[in-house]
Amino acid sequence: MARTLRISAAAWFASLGALYAAIIVAVETCGGNMLYGYQNCAILPEGFANLSLPAFLLASAAGAVYGVGVLVLAMVLEWRHRRIARDTVA
Repeated sequence: MARTLRISAAAWFASLGALYAAIIVAVETCGGNMLYGYQNCAILPEGFANLSLPAFLLASAAGAVYGVGVLVLAMVLEWRHRRIARDTVA
């Protein structure tokens, strides 16, 4: 379970890091702003630049929900493991 937690945390961090890097590139190389939309982007396509912030926010929320789900699953598995160990000893 610890391995699953490490892998999922690394995957979440990598995806959010890539989206954050896209936001930084969009802010630095595009005209306009993230509130009203980017224009004249030098590196990123304008559609991708405009979707980078909403994607980052949705990925953050989804990652938080996923993290809570993994935590609850780990708690249930640990509880079952301890209950089985207790019942076999007694």
